[in-house]
Amino acid sequence: MHKTLQKYFGYTLFRPLQEDIINDVLSGKDTFVLMPTGGGKSLCFQLPALLMDGMTIVVSPLISLMKDQVDSLVANGIEAVYLNSTLSYSEIKGIKASIVANRVKILYVAPERLMMTETLGLLKSVNVSLFAIDEAHCISEWGHDFRPEYRKLKTLRGKFPSVPIIALTATATPKVRNDIVSELKFKGHNTYVASFDRKNLFYRIKPKNDTYGHLLQYLRETRGKSGIIYCQSRKTVDTLSKKLKKAGFSSLPYHAGLTDKVRTKNQEMFIKDDVQIIVATVAFGMGIDKPNVRFVVHYDLPKNLESYYQETGRGGRDGLECDCILFFGHGDRYKIEYFINKMGKKQERDIALVQLREMIDYCEANSCRRKVLLKYFGEEVEEDNCGNCDVCLEPKEMFDGTEAAKKLLLCVEDLDQRFGMTHVIDVLVGAKTKKIINSRHSMLKSYSAGREYSKSQWQSIARELVRLEVLGVEGTKYPLLKLNPKSMAVLGDSEFVQITKPADEVKISVKGSCAATTKTSKSKSLSRAASKSTPKAKTKSSSKSKSTATKTINATDSELFERLRVLRKTLANRANLPPYIIFADTSLRQMAAKRPTTAQDFLEITGVAEHKLEKYGGTFLAEIADFCDNDEKPTQSNDQTKPKSEKPVKRPPKISEILKNRAVNPDVLSSSVIETLELYKQHMSVEEIAHIRNLTQSTIAEHMEILVQSKRIDSIDHMVDPDKKCIIENAINDVGDKFLSRIKAKLGDDYSYGEIKLVRAAMMCE
Repeated sequence: MHKTLQKYFGYTLFRPLQEDIINDVLSGKDTFVLMPTGGGKSLCFQLPALLMDGMTIVVSPLISLMKDQVDSLVANGIEAVYLNSTLSYSEIKGIKASIVANRVKILYVAPERLMMTETLGLLKSVNVSLFAIDEAHCISEWGHDFRPEYRKLKTLRGKFPSVPIIALTATATPKVRNDIVSELKFKGHNTYVASFDRKNLFYRIKPKNDTYGHLLQYLRETRGKSGIIYCQSRKTVDTLSKKLKKAGFSSLPYHAGLTDKVRTKNQEMFIKDDVQIIVATVAFGMGIDKPNVRFVVHYDLPKNLESYYQETGRGGRDGLECDCILFFGHGDRYKIEYFINKMGKKQERDIALVQLREMIDYCEANSCRRKVLLKYFGEEVEEDNCGNCDVCLEPKEMFDGTEAAKKLLLCVEDLDQRFGMTHVIDVLVGAKTKKIINSRHSMLKSYSAGREYSKSQWQSIARELVRLEVLGVEGTKYPLLKLNPKSMAVLGDSEFVQITKPADEVKISVKGSCAATTKTSKSKSLSRAASKSTPKAKTKSSSKSKSTATKTINATDSELFERLRVLRKTLANRANLPPYIIFADTSLRQMAAKRPTTAQDFLEITGVAEHKLEKYGGTFLAEIADFCDNDEKPTQSNDQTKPKSEKPVKRPPKISEILKNRAVNPDVLSSSVIETLELYKQHMSVEEIAHIRNLTQSTIAEHMEILVQSKRIDSIDHMVDPDKKCIIENAINDVGDKFLSRIKAKLGDDYSYGEIKLVRAAMMCE
């Protein structure tokens, strides 16, 4: 398992639960996996597929998801294909022939095509080792994204009784989990539930005042980074996308009203980093594996927490930082309620209203955002401060709200617990509404008893009392306030209430300009960086949050990182692939920080597997070497201008030092290097070996350098012309062995980097 993990995926360690899940799958058990986006679900079936005899069938709901995952697998040297409507008849015929010939390890297919008689007949004729059902929440009618075609998968158990099934999803409540397991007829299965805590995501709720102005400010601070902006309607998507484009941002729209061709084009441009921002409705997102999404903004209120969690989960899939910002206003709530009330079935309306109320409670919560979100999915967190959300970093002022709570509770009691929040508060503040006059509620003792607070402030207090369960709510469409045992304890002075101090009223100017908001809202940035720089950010858990945050690379590393990003994009364009399929940002950051100089060093970078080392190693190592050479050149600067406290940047070891001091262990040579050695023994040149192995000459030269270091090659005479070798040796002696680019410049275009490296390696080993 560990060898396969390293060889094909470039990792040395499994993430939590992965190893146990894979062991269960390999032992033939049905398995249910609930793991958040970015938690490593795909590996739980991709790795077993490589170790099992036969072919693994992956059920996937979207064409884009299939293509991305197959492209990633093929990039790692794995025999994977997909069957869907985008393929021509001849392509489908070729894929089926490969399946029959046992040349396919992983087949991706949509549920509709899988259940076709023709497809089932094909699978019956071959050895199927595993069914992996991705996005398994689509099976359940209780899920947020139910798809009737997924329901038919329950027949797989009868058609393939001996083939194990693994069902995987990123979002599922306990009710949805049970439904999935029941529908798929699991027996003797194990259920794995990973933590829903995405520590790299920063959660912030902002009031919906001058939303576009605040968004614009944030985008200027994060210019050049990839992000998704979710809107409630197609009209808002189109309008906002045009405004951002006019403001100079790289932005495209995505919604169901666009043609399939335009949607596909816009999505591909976003995935391939040709556009930085996608403005979309909830139609966008499922199956998007793009790992470097650095922000997810909800311009409008989501309908429920499950959707919100999944949509924010599309950010930071690479484990690096991502800002999740939601603009909240009660106007959005009323819009959603309007559409809910148009639903045909009462049960559907009631469920949707409860879900909406949970969403609003999350937005208005004054406790840790992460804690509230995780509690929804049944995960309890002991810590009260996560150190990575707006509530924890900018805690609001609390006060003893017992007297305010008593006034509200007594008013509910005076009204015989028969009214909702709006009417109760109208009575408290002494409003003269038609309903109060007709009901003679102005005669009640509670009438006008709460004039010290405005209506909006009382609403904030009431909602917090509901969240604290000091006040109960019954009903869905017309929820009524009810007293409960906690209410009676407060009224009886046996319990006290600490609540958030209500915000001061903010006067909005007639024009509704940015100046109409408070100074605080105008000056605060939406990003985590700004939040953590404020004095309130120094919480008890701030030191702990640093341990989970990704290390920020320094300026020099950042410059190299950008060069590697440009190189990655160039290679991706040539291969017509998304850049992240070549290497993720996490890999590039490690390259920029560690600056590998040999193939073996490069193989130690997270995400670098043997196939990618062969294909891209030489190119990236040359870029890193060139950067290091140029970075070492002296600059014309006045040393006296430097602060005395500034310490010199510690340089990574030089290639020459590594060749002198580091003995290569023959036992750790990759299979690819050994294969090159076997061809070398047949007296083939670098060019011939590169041609036979379909690799670049630079990569083969890198292999040769390793073999020289490891004493596997005694002479390079038949790889480098003796006359050339002599000239290169003289150039190295004149210039020094530290800077490849200087040696190359002295020698000219008739001498390759590969020849220089080989001669230099041979000189160091003499």
